[in-house]
Amino acid sequence: MSFKIPNEADAAFADQAEPDSVDFDILAAIHDKDGVLDGCAVTEDSPQGLFVAVASGTVMVDGLKASVTGADVVITAADGSNDRFDLVVVDSAGAITVVAGTASTNPVFPAIPATRVVLAAVFVPTSDTQIADNQITDKRILIREIATTIATYFIYDDGGTYRAVEGATGAVISQGTDAAVVYNNVKGADRRIVFGEGTFNLNTLPANSACINLGTGTENNSTIEGQGQGVTILKVNVASSAGAINVGTGDVLAIRNLTIDCNKTGFAGSPGQGIRALSVSNLGLIVERVEVKDADDRAMSFTSLNVRVENCWVHDCDGGIGFNSNSNSHVRCNFNQVHDIGTEWTIIEDGIFFGGQYGEFIGNTIYLCTDTGINIGGDAAPTGWAKCIGNTIFQIGNSGINTGGGDHQIIQGNIIFACGRKDAVPRSNSGVRIRDNGAGTFTSNDVIVTGNRIYEDDVTFPLDAGALGQLNGVEMVDIAGGGSPDDLIIALNDLRVIDAAPGGWTPILRTDIGTNVIIKDNLSDDPDREEHSLILGQSGTIPAATTNDVADFLVTIPFDMTLTRIKGVVKTKPSSNTTFQIRRSTNDGDTFANFFGTVVITAAGAAKSFSADPADLDVNEGDVFNYSVTVGGGDGSNALVEIIGVAR
Repeated sequence: MSFKIPNEADAAFADQAEPDSVDFDILAAIHDKDGVLDGCAVTEDSPQGLFVAVASGTVMVDGLKASVTGADVVITAADGSNDRFDLVVVDSAGAITVVAGTASTNPVFPAIPATRVVLAAVFVPTSDTQIADNQITDKRILIREIATTIATYFIYDDGGTYRAVEGATGAVISQGTDAAVVYNNVKGADRRIVFGEGTFNLNTLPANSACINLGTGTENNSTIEGQGQGVTILKVNVASSAGAINVGTGDVLAIRNLTIDCNKTGFAGSPGQGIRALSVSNLGLIVERVEVKDADDRAMSFTSLNVRVENCWVHDCDGGIGFNSNSNSHVRCNFNQVHDIGTEWTIIEDGIFFGGQYGEFIGNTIYLCTDTGINIGGDAAPTGWAKCIGNTIFQIGNSGINTGGGDHQIIQGNIIFACGRKDAVPRSNSGVRIRDNGAGTFTSNDVIVTGNRIYEDDVTFPLDAGALGQLNGVEMVDIAGGGSPDDLIIALNDLRVIDAAPGGWTPILRTDIGTNVIIKDNLSDDPDREEHSLILGQSGTIPAATTNDVADFLVTIPFDMTLTRIKGVVKTKPSSNTTFQIRRSTNDGDTFANFFGTVVITAAGAAKSFSADPADLDVNEGDVFNYSVTVGGGDGSNALVEIIGVAR
């Protein structure tokens, strides 16, 4: 049991069922982390009298942990005319006392003395001589101990000497001219280290090839803080493969309110990354309101779980924010500004890279990156389960958002424009690119692209020499042999171009497209590019090969189209693999010739529907289509061939 206000039907006395204003004061104490950690139940004494028994336990009072020794405590004599409430409380030393209330016809709780935790309310009726359990209401607020004490240290600049001061005592614990050494002398578990205003030079690598180490070993529940971006500056002045801050295996860690200047411009070395956390044992890292600049590697690099990067500013670095592998999971990377990433096509890097699982990328602004704006797929499966929502991405070397083989992605409500600015191959030129991974071992499936504004504007954002610009709104492609993307929804996007690049504009580019793809209700300069089906059918027994032009009804192309796929369906499967060949006539059906591609009906297995993905091919309004049986046939029945294409 713990804190309780009984219903009237459950109360021994009606006054016990009335919420008292002090009840709310008791509940509010939890915001100060005051309460009962364990024990301290209050019960009737044995034998009964004007006493109550308090069990031993532990409390947290005013930020201090105190042990409570079990004891009997005295209740003062009852009033002869009216009832009253008393409160049983304990202080920060573990001492138990009773605060007597005022007898009244309508009794209320007495006020809680400062720095006390309430254990119980005792109802003392008129002329009572002994206290029973039904007069005692439990008022304990049970809390969980997260950290008994957080030690705070302040590091400040005293005329070029950095001093670390213990917050509780004011004692100087460490001092020197190298902020890295001063910090590492006071770091530890359950510690909050606050840097003051100014620039703190990091001149050496005390351990782990990094200037500052956070959460190494068993150092859990630790924080590095500053006074704000541009106010507190940690400046690297030493070659470091790990960079400014290395995060170890500790849990529940945070970095807040400061600037990390990796100083690649002013320091002739290799200052590395701003923040690095490469241990999968690290559970729980928060990076917020941090600026990282001038790194000759990724500004932030993570291979850990439960990472949150929010309201950060990353710029003028050779890499952006990277979640490196599928060991990353449950990532939140929101409301960051990332720009000027990479170096003029010699270092090609993403603004944000996510190779893990279960990622959230919301409200970021990303521009002037040499590779992809947001890349949400890696080379090791499984990867994906990410949502990109409400980001603004522009002036990107390659594509705005790239799925990179990741599955189960939601790309919604983003503004993506002026991509494809890279001036050399390899390059991509799409707002959203749905594709396989770079190793060609798997592709992106189950992707939803909806509600985005995607366009090119090469007038406002002119192209460098050799750049092609953003040529496509949404592209589906198999670039490395991982397969065509399947199970896609591309709907309700605004794909109208403002100023097309010289290479033109394709709202939806179906370079390679798989099965179960819905493309619908997108605004574009060519609004009729939704998919259309042309149906050819033949009833009865499927003719044996080779039989030309077997369709019972021919089909005429209603308008100029680009053919993209073929499907074949049979009611009864033939006993051997059977191939249907598409044939076309350009003279009103007088003469047909093989055209576009084939679809194979496989005899083995239970499936009766099959598809093929030949290279896209343009046809013209008025062309007539039929099909032939070129392999197999002779049995099975009722075949249907579906040719799928888009208007052009």
